[in-house]
Amino acid sequence: MINLLLYYLFAVCPLPPPTFAHAHVKSNLVFNTKGSYVDYACDVGYVSDHHPTRLLCDKDSKTLGYKWSGNFTCESEYYSIHPDTIKHLETGHL
Repeated sequence: MINLLLYYLFAVCPLPPPTFAHAHVKSNLVFNTKGSYVDYACDVGYVSDHHPTRLLCDKDSKTLGYKWSGNFTCESEYYSIHPDTIKHLETGHL
């Protein structure tokens, strides 16, 4: 019984979860036990780089502890737009 209790006490990821540029955690309440997820959203004006914006609390084979697993980037949504279109959006003129 004590071993099971110790397992649940130490089967947690560090809080707060990691930060990412131009992103924020979507929930006010973050669970950090093994198997839990934390969901992120890109800030206004940014979009995900086509990777899931969610991290998993999972075993860390290097430390034998637990860590948040996953990675993504929020990129400017104007990054791939033609410069003339950006100018039009900013000034209203082509």
